[in-house]
This record gives sequence, structure tokens and C-alpha cells, in this order.
Amino acid sequence: MTSQTTWTLEKLLTQSKPTIVCRTTADKPTKSPKWPRLGDRIKRWETFNIETLKEKYGDLLKASLPANFTIPQASEQLSNISINQEDDINTIIGWNVAVLEPALELGRSRLGLAPGLHLEHVHENPRIPNAHAQTKVNHLINLIGSPSRILVVGLGTTSLKFQGGALAKAIEQSTTSGASKHQNPVMQLAHACRLANTRYGYIQTNNEVVACRFSCAEGVWAAEVMEIPMVLSGSGVMTTELAVWWMAMMAMPRSEDSVILLQKEAPRRDESVSAGDNVPNNDQQPSVAHPEVNLSCFGGTYDPNSEFANGMYLGDPLNSQQVEFDESQGDSSYNPHQSEQ
Repeated sequence: MTSQTTWTLEKLLTQSKPTIVCRTTADKPTKSPKWPRLGDRIKRWETFNIETLKEKYGDLLKASLPANFTIPQASEQLSNISINQEDDINTIIGWNVAVLEPALELGRSRLGLAPGLHLEHVHENPRIPNAHAQTKVNHLINLIGSPSRILVVGLGTTSLKFQGGALAKAIEQSTTSGASKHQNPVMQLAHACRLANTRYGYIQTNNEVVACRFSCAEGVWAAEVMEIPMVLSGSGVMTTELAVWWMAMMAMPRSEDSVILLQKEAPRRDESVSAGDNVPNNDQQPSVAHPEVNLSCFGGTYDPNSEFANGMYLGDPLNSQQVEFDESQGDSSYNPHQSEQ
């Protein structure tokens, strides 16, 4: 690591990374009947692009880093890395943590988000509270305090098991139902985000990051995805680090769009609203979900007095009791006490 005074937040998050070779030949996808089925409800996250990001955070990204800021260097931390087994993806996750930890804290503090709380990155044996021990995740970005919450879930796999580009092609050709291999990690991530009670997650391979935003209505899940190649770097392009940083910034408490929402309920107008979202008039207050809202999508409980109660927040997943899923609702195969396959 080196210390520099001319680095900006954007430069920190857009470094050139060395090529990471995948040497493993294991390509059998992981499956589980407990994961939400998505079918043709996977769409491109069209608004997740550098133009939208710059419009919202352009000034912040141009800000110079403090003189005493220690710069994590991708050329050092990712040099001579190869993926010989799936767990080796954790090396890339470790790089994400190294660069995102200071970058998110800097962004949060400069914008005055979540005062009194602090960020925590868990990437060594991460565990979603109340989830089964075999529920796989590789990275949790947590906001610790009162209330605590999980902002973003990261899942790692290899490029032999998942290619975001292939999924994007299937979406373009309206053949996602037949692209089951490339749907499996998205469904796995949806399951983890359900338990973590967050809309935001990412899939990390040796070639790319696929940013995901989930929604759910009456037990029916949908996903928006956008793939970002690892080779992208430099000013004016979306990089893998920028992608995860942006999702975590969107998931901060000032954005009620950060937790999984019912599609019938509309988020407030902010940078995370896509063209297809139903946005209320600015003069209207967002509606509050009925206390008997269908909980078949979620791993939390609904508190109408919650700070975030606006039809989307369903309780603090770090402190709430796990909700058993009613077999008459949603994913009838789900049982939180069963191990995943």
C-alpha cells in the first residue's frame, strides 16, 4: 500500500486489475429447491450505469482523498492470483473489502449518512443472522448500531459456473427460463438477500461482478441484473468496485429503497428508482404496509413503528426472530432449519 495526496475517490475505485485465471474445471452448478424461482422475471438493470452514478455522486467521486489516506493497490493485492478452486474467489472478495471499507466510510461520512452507526465488512466465514449455517455467502456489508441491518450480500463463484454475459444474452433473447445454469447463482443470491432482508447483492467471479436488485410481491420474486467486467478501469466507466460501492450507498438508511419491497408499494424518488418503478407524487407520503402484509418473501418481521416503516422495511434482520414460512404462501419448499444442497 502507498499513501498519495492526488488520489480521488473515483481513482481509488477504478484501478486497473491484473487478469485472474480460472484453473478449476468444476462447472457443476449448485442448486436448491429452497431458492426463489425467477423464470423470466430477470431483467437488465438498465439504470445501473455510469451516467446515473455520476449524476448522483459525481462531485463526491471527484473529491480528493485525505493526505494521510492509505491507498490499497490492486496491482499488489491481486497479482499472480489464480482460481484453483471455488473458495479462491475469496481472494477477490478480500480485495473488495480492502478498497470498499475506506471508500464507503469516506462516502458515508462526507454525506452525513447513518450518523452514530458504523460499517462492518464480514468476509471470513460470514453468517447471516438466523440463517442456517450452510447458507453460503462470501461478503456481508453491515451497518452496526440501532437498528443494525445488512446492506449488501456478496456471493462468490467461478466463471465456469456462471457468466453474467450469458445471462444478459438470454435476457435479450427472452430465453431466461432456459438459461437455468446462469440463473442458479442469482436465485442463490436472492435466497441470501431474503434472509438478510436487503434488496442488494452481487455475484463475484474471476471475470466480473454482477450487480443484483431484488423485489418481491405476494411470494413472486423478480431480479434486475447488470454485469460489470473486471477488466474495466479508469475514469468514466463502471468498474466492479464502483458497482458494489454504489449499491452499498443506495442501501444506506436514508434510502427506503434499500430493503426488499412489495412491488405494489412505491419507493421514494432517488437514484435507485428505475424507469419501470411506480413513483408517487413528491407531495404524497409513501404508504405504509398493512401489518398483515404477506411475509412469504422475507426473513424479518414487520414493525409498523419502525424507523423505516414505509411499506418496504420488514424489521431488523439482525435482531428479529426468524419467521417460519407458511407453506400456503410463496416458496412452499422453504424451511429455514433445513440445510442447503
